[in-house]
Amino acid sequence: MTSPDLSEQQRTLVRLIVNDGKKPEEAAELAGYHPKPVYKTMRLPAVAAAISESIQLDLAVVGAPLAYRVAKSLLQDTSISARVRADLSIKVLGAMAESG
Repeated sequence: MTSPDLSEQQRTLVRLIVNDGKKPEEAAELAGYHPKPVYKTMRLPAVAAAISESIQLDLAVVGAPLAYRVAKSLLQDTSISARVRADLSIKVLGAMAESG
């Protein structure tokens, strides 16, 4: 995420929160902000949009493949009850239908 609407400090804040999983107050200090007004900064339209965009990208790049691998592993594990595997299959198929 390299939005031209953000300062370098704001980009660092977004990266620390989304990619590094830092709490907003800690991310603020690391990015050079005072921690108290960080939530005001996070509500700025450009910063809020960048956070949202970064989360969506992270879900697509990291979250979805990881969820797929976990679901596949559970579906193939015969020590997992047939009922749980059937429920998971239905949910996976439903998610595929919604996204397709």
